[in-house]
Amino acid sequence: MTSTTRRRRSRRRTRYDKYYKPQRPRLRMALTAGLIVMLVLLAGVLAWAAIIYK
Repeated sequence: MTSTTRRRRSRRRTRYDKYYKPQRPRLRMALTAGLIVMLVLLAGVLAWAAIIYK
């Protein structure tokens, strides 16, 4: 990171920055994928239990 980008970044601290914290997109993607996988697994387990314990 050069000094110019650091200065530019520090100047950009606004009200908007409080609500939106910039995240690494790959991390966010991994978290979203993990959440989706968890939901799918939960749905699968519930469906399996409903079929077994009719």
